[in-house]
Amino acid sequence: MTGPGYEGTNTAALTILDPYGKNGWQFHCAATNALGSADSATVTLDVRPNLLPSPAGIAVAPGAANLKLHISDTTLHTVSVVTNGTLATIAGQPRVSGAANATGADARFNKPRGLALTAGGDLLVADTGNHQLRAITTVGGTVTTIGAGPDATLASPAGIAATDTASGPAYIADTGNHLVKKISPSGEVSIVAGSATSGTDNGPLLQAKFNAPAGVAVDVSGDYVYVADTNNHVIRLIDLAAGSVTTFAGQMRASGTTDGDATLAAKLNAPSALAVDTEGNVYIADTGNARIRVVTTNTTTLERTMLTLAGNHPGFTDGSGTNAWFDSPSSIALADDGALYIADTGNAAIRRIAPDDAATVTTLALVSTTTTGTTTGTNPPSGNETGGGGGGGAPSLWHLTALALFALARCNRKK
Repeated sequence: MTGPGYEGTNTAALTILDPYGKNGWQFHCAATNALGSADSATVTLDVRPNLLPSPAGIAVAPGAANLKLHISDTTLHTVSVVTNGTLATIAGQPRVSGAANATGADARFNKPRGLALTAGGDLLVADTGNHQLRAITTVGGTVTTIGAGPDATLASPAGIAATDTASGPAYIADTGNHLVKKISPSGEVSIVAGSATSGTDNGPLLQAKFNAPAGVAVDVSGDYVYVADTNNHVIRLIDLAAGSVTTFAGQMRASGTTDGDATLAAKLNAPSALAVDTEGNVYIADTGNARIRVVTTNTTTLERTMLTLAGNHPGFTDGSGTNAWFDSPSSIALADDGALYIADTGNAAIRRIAPDDAATVTTLALVSTTTTGTTTGTNPPSGNETGGGGGGGAPSLWHLTALALFALARCNRKK
């Protein structure tokens, strides 16, 4: 039967109250004005428990044969591991914040974000709400607070990146202090770049200025550190050998979605995380634009070009390239097989971009097993569409190339 319509709507997104009470209901939308009308595919609401309500950091363990992801969640205050689709909490108690050093469920975090695996196998955690750097032994789940020296004080640290060698440092985006820091294997923290005040200056390392940098990545050589300079809407490049900071991609303090020449034309919107492959391609979680971007470098001319790899409008749908939608993607990690894994925070989901020409985006279906936590079920809450991937409250790809042409929309419910 066809239920009552929702008349006069001027957006393609449908907000459903009491979704649990409407599990299994089917919806379709129609838009009509003097120029004509268009109908969407039917969407069946499929409501599932939310295992990761706010995934914020992601790290991929080396080895393509047995996929293992580490994920932080700022709502649960936990760090979990996903092994071949099965999620288990390794440290922290779900929905209980704190700062305790302990093992497993007895440890506490406060809105943990960035994650990085060291060459020795430990997991580094930017414990954002506690303004600390923590370490978890991946065998046993013992949590400690690390960091020593006069520069060890952090303010809302976010991104973290480790080098591939046991003797190499890890790098931290000290967001609230507008700095990039490093921590040595012995735990000594020092400033790499920035002057502790926000700004846009390029130049010598300690004279350069950032504005709430949230993400860092280091290239395979260890010579270059890339920084998601979030509030400046750009990616910065720290050349450690030259001792300098330059703008790598984007237009300083000018947000946008433009692709093209990375330094002269391309624009970003609050980028918050990065990953770098062995070829020097830089992948960006363009958070404010709900997109995943990539910067490639011509090895002959050294010209850099930014392209949108996946994403378009904010929303939730799987698909290829720009047909897929994200919502506030906040972390990105690269697997050995070339696949990208995204903490799609606004959709409470972990997404995968395949290393194929189509940049095929899928959503990981997770099943929970209890380690230290108590969550059960599958993730994410999503919708099954008949005739177009996606769901979860986002419109499907019927989205009408120009919404402005349609002044009156109605959505009907069938059951």
